Order: sequence, then C-alpha cells, then structure tokens
Amino acid sequence: MKKIIFCLLFIFIITALYSAKSYRILSRGIVRDNSTGLIWTRCSLSDDDAPIYDFKCDGNRKNYSWTEAVDVCKNLVHEDRSDWRLPSIKELQSIVYYNHYATGHENCSQVVEDAFPGVVSLEQCGDNMAAVHYWSSTTHINKDGSNLNYIWFIDYKWGNVGFTGQNFFGPIKKYVRCVAGP
Repeated sequence: MKKIIFCLLFIFIITALYSAKSYRILSRGIVRDNSTGLIWTRCSLSDDDAPIYDFKCDGNRKNYSWTEAVDVCKNLVHEDRSDWRLPSIKELQSIVYYNHYATGHENCSQVVEDAFPGVVSLEQCGDNMAAVHYWSSTTHINKDGSNLNYIWFIDYKWGNVGFTGQNFFGPIKKYVRCVAGP
C-alpha cells in the first residue's frame, strides 16, 4: 500500500513540475505551442502590418479596429506562411500562463516572456491601471441569438477576457497577434 501511495505521489509531483507551458521558438518571428500545435507570431503586429521582427519584440505595436485585425491576419505573409488568422478567444487564452506570478517591472505579463517577449511594455508594467488588450475573432452572441457587434478580447497584463462593442463610441482599437495551424 505504501508503494502505491508513493508512486501516485511521485507521479503527481512530476506532473505538476513539468506541466508548465511549453513552447518551441522556431525563429525570431514565430513560436510553436507544443501543447496545442498552434504557430504564433512571437511579436505583436506593427505599423507596417507585419509582426515586429526582433528577438525582444522591441518596436512600435499598432492598434487595430476589429475589422482591420481580421483582415491584416488573413492577408499576412510571414515566415513563408500565408495561413495566418486572427485567433479565437480560446486560442488566445491557451497562451495565458495562469500559474505565473508577476515579478514587478521585469515580468508583468501573463504569458511566457521567453516565447512572447514585450507583450506588456515597461510603461504599462508600472501603470496599475494599464490594460494590454488583444483582439480575438470570436463574436459575443446574446441569449436570443443576436450579435450586436460585440467582440471578445483578452488582457495579457491581467489575464482576463471581456467583450466590447465596436461602434458605440467610434472604432475601438486593440493589439493583434496572429496564429496559424490546427
């Protein structure tokens, strides 16, 4: 009986230690999520409608309206791939590292920074009110089945999701990261 309990405890501890997010950086421009098989742009899209092409993702991130975000990912050709799309809210949530604790100004985003550097800028880290919103392709459907132009987004500083209307106060703009794969 003691051997069985010891074996179960050992398996539990090993599983807990090695169940963290696992990524493979394929180049300075893309990363593969080993648990989902999805290929992500490492960096946010920039002013030239392409991902920032820098290992640290240093550069100017561009904010897009939702329709611009859908189009820019659909038309993206990056790292010899043209099958990019705007990720669903579940896909965006899959890269949130909920077991992670922010460590001040150096690591305040809720993603694995080695795989997705620069998600939260130093200025945003120091601002307790700052949010870092990324668009998803997922629309919010009301109980009656209607869609009133609400779109889901994720906040990578805090790890929460929410939805927002598109045209209540003019076009709302958020950051974009594209995905390809299964």
